[in-house]
Amino acid sequence: MSGSFGSLEMGKSALNAFRLGMQTVGHNISNMNTEGYTRQRVNFRTVTPENIANVGQLGQGMYADDIVRLRDEFLDFQYRDNMADVGYWDKINDLYRTTYQSPVHQAYVLLWIRFSRICRPYSRVLKM
Repeated sequence: MSGSFGSLEMGKSALNAFRLGMQTVGHNISNMNTEGYTRQRVNFRTVTPENIANVGQLGQGMYADDIVRLRDEFLDFQYRDNMADVGYWDKINDLYRTTYQSPVHQAYVLLWIRFSRICRPYSRVLKM
């Protein structure tokens, strides 16, 4: 890419990379009040330079390598750990809720109510 077209290509690659960077900045700004959103960053890389004899290396421009999400690993771990606990207790709560609402549980409670009614007259005798 030597000559004037090489320079134009280098400028074009830089403009494309920075355009993506500006789009990412706009994305970060538009979502900054969104709950749970974490900002993003564009990582830029240089294109492998061209080796020219007796001159050295000639740069070929740059490109946007990737877009990474900036997160705190400690906070992510804490969040996942707490959500696992919440999920566990939700399952236990659902288990108890379904147990108390089941017909078997209701029949069991009714049985004990009837047994207590039967035993009431005999409780005075047993106390003496």
